[in-house]
Amino acid sequence: MTNDEASAEIAKLLAETAQINTENQRIQAETAQIIAETQRIQAETRRLNGEIPHLKAETGKFDAERTKVMRETFFYPVVAGSGVILAAIGLLKLLGHVQ
Repeated sequence: MTNDEASAEIAKLLAETAQINTENQRIQAETAQIIAETQRIQAETRRLNGEIPHLKAETGKFDAERTKVMRETFFYPVVAGSGVILAAIGLLKLLGHVQ
């Protein structure tokens, strides 16, 4: 191998090394972005996990209120029906049809 050939081979290897270094820097930059995004997601996950007990408590309150309302609405027809019957009896008494 002549000096010119060796110099050309060295120049070629230096160019390849420069390309590899550039690619390595690009990969390192992407890795840093991925790490930053991962840390942001982890922080958001911790924040959301902290809200879970509060949300469970609120859900329990809503379920209790819903159950109470459903229990109350169950008796509305009974109360209304009783009221109508008592009103009818009262009206009949007023009209003198019932003693």
